[in-house]
Amino acid sequence: MKRTALILAMLCTLPGCKNDNDTPEAELIFVNGYVYTSDKQKSIASSVAIKDGEILYVGSDDEARRYSGDTTRVVDLAGKMMLPGLHDVHIHPTGIVDVDMCDLGMEPRDLDALVAALEQCKQTYQYDDEELILALSWNSYEGNDATDTYPSLVAALDAVSDKQPVYLQGPDGHSGAANSYALARVKNAAGEVVGINKTTLAGEFKAYAPFVGVDADGNPNGNLTESALHLAGVPDFLYPLRTNPQELPKIAEKLNKYGITSVQDAWSGKEQLALYKTLADNGDMTFRLTTAQAFDITDFAHNNRIDYSGLIANLKATEASLDAYPYIKADSVKIMVDGVQEGNLFENPPTLPTSVMLTPFKQPLLDWDQLEQGELNLKGYVNTASEECVAVRANPNNFSSDEAKASFHSQHGFYPLQCAEERGELLGADRNSFSIKAQGVSTGDFLVRFVTELDKAGLTVHMHAVGDGATHAAIDAIETAKVANPASTLPHAIAHMQLVHPDDQQRLGKLGIYLAFTYGWAIPGYDYDLSVIPFVDKLDSLAAESLYQPDNYYMQAVYPTKSAKDAGAVLVAGSDAPVDTREPVPFVHMATGISRSDFVGDELITLNADQQLTIHDMLAAYTINGARALNQDALVGSIEVGKRADLIVIDRNVVKLAESDDPMAVYDIAETQVLTTLFDGKVVYNAAKAQ
Repeated sequence: MKRTALILAMLCTLPGCKNDNDTPEAELIFVNGYVYTSDKQKSIASSVAIKDGEILYVGSDDEARRYSGDTTRVVDLAGKMMLPGLHDVHIHPTGIVDVDMCDLGMEPRDLDALVAALEQCKQTYQYDDEELILALSWNSYEGNDATDTYPSLVAALDAVSDKQPVYLQGPDGHSGAANSYALARVKNAAGEVVGINKTTLAGEFKAYAPFVGVDADGNPNGNLTESALHLAGVPDFLYPLRTNPQELPKIAEKLNKYGITSVQDAWSGKEQLALYKTLADNGDMTFRLTTAQAFDITDFAHNNRIDYSGLIANLKATEASLDAYPYIKADSVKIMVDGVQEGNLFENPPTLPTSVMLTPFKQPLLDWDQLEQGELNLKGYVNTASEECVAVRANPNNFSSDEAKASFHSQHGFYPLQCAEERGELLGADRNSFSIKAQGVSTGDFLVRFVTELDKAGLTVHMHAVGDGATHAAIDAIETAKVANPASTLPHAIAHMQLVHPDDQQRLGKLGIYLAFTYGWAIPGYDYDLSVIPFVDKLDSLAAESLYQPDNYYMQAVYPTKSAKDAGAVLVAGSDAPVDTREPVPFVHMATGISRSDFVGDELITLNADQQLTIHDMLAAYTINGARALNQDALVGSIEVGKRADLIVIDRNVVKLAESDDPMAVYDIAETQVLTTLFDGKVVYNAAKAQ
């Protein structure tokens, strides 16, 4: 009997042939492919068989045909590459939908051009007199240069309208802008209209002052960051979809177009959760969703203490509320540790970043006379240890009046504000920090205790940390939790990590922390880098060769992908879309993670070549590592028997491109197109039909 079965197996090599009753009949078989499995051995197969959304077989074409029956569909991949469905571990899906609204497309503009673009939007969308004007995708970090017509951003927005709110939505949820009308109608805690102005920023809105851009006289200049966005009423990423709910299915459509079958919404509140439930109820959920829960401690902070038990119970209740939704879970919690690394060099005085640093920000001084002539010259840096700066910090009230500021500037060439030794403040990007501090609780103490309590409750932590001080604090919190709960194996993660001290790069590895880098940001960009590097390093000039000196601290600390991985950390991937772009573009991120290079002028510059990754690092980050980070690697993340058939087919072999002798071939990876996406064994995207 065994001999007969063996003969049948040898003969049964054609579609439709089935050798015995014990072999299940597949619904779908892919053959003749380059199947990158992402298993432990990084095995390459040529065929995959699928039944009921589950992978039955992975291996050779001949063996796969044993699973073929009368109703089996066999697809010839013709050598095309197949991958597990991709995981985007840090994304804001409700913000990636393209909605017909005023959109500035991230194009840098001076203020004349900005006003012209907003006036065009007024003509296109014909706003009512009382309707707010909102422009999406405003580039808050490049452009916005003052002109003869508009000396400040707020003057430009006031020219668009002084009778209705005008808002600009920055690219990242951390920045935005508002006109004077919008600023003037802001209410205080008592519900009284007091406005955001010089007086209220020194009084009842003092806690928000670090996040409101001001001119030399202390008046708002239109720029807003972090918690001031909420205070001023700048619409959030959800606003376009909230006002256009019919576009909801486009979330799944866009994700599947890019081969993304599993995501983590990096900040999900009740409104986001309600939309996802609607998506699932309507049968449009063609991706797996983990929601990193947003939290509000207002109801759990009182009597000089934080009610951690109540806060955790609230989060666990949200997790349990999704039991009826097989594709949605909420076993992760988002913590904002700091803000952003970008400042504004071209405001006078410059606006500092809102990240948290181990050492104080540098205070650069521009030659403003030369800048007006179009020349960008760095005069030097404020000596914050000087006698005059020590005096400012010792007696700040002596330098608060307009007259005192003007006199100080006339005498020293910079403003008293620039004497600050500012490192940023933990949780400064989250208005919850105000509630924490109101109870006399240190935000650092809260971070450590909260992470430990979340770990104990079985909830994974997903932390936003940008500056080296924020990353250090996040590592401390995870380390404390691991000591307190030694049996825990939860995949706690830190996102972004634009700057990480070399010592902490090793600590990330020692603790095996999951790192959600946005690899597409790990490239030089001269205009962007002017908003970052001069505040981190003392430069000789603002020329590119000065910005990108290998011995700069920035170059040693920026996006330390390889050193952290080599030390033992686990790399995962997060596009952070719609930040920078609404398109998640996973293969662009892969190419950039490998090259870390771009042109600055005519010169190809690499942002720290020591941190370049391999294609296998990048594929693992987007597949099996991403699945582990989301606690679903037993289900998906690799092409292995028994796992769900979340699969994609792409138009080129990215492994062969990355390992080509042609050093420029890696850039072709960025052009990769997804041909087919399968979710739970069903085709949810077909490029040919999408044309």
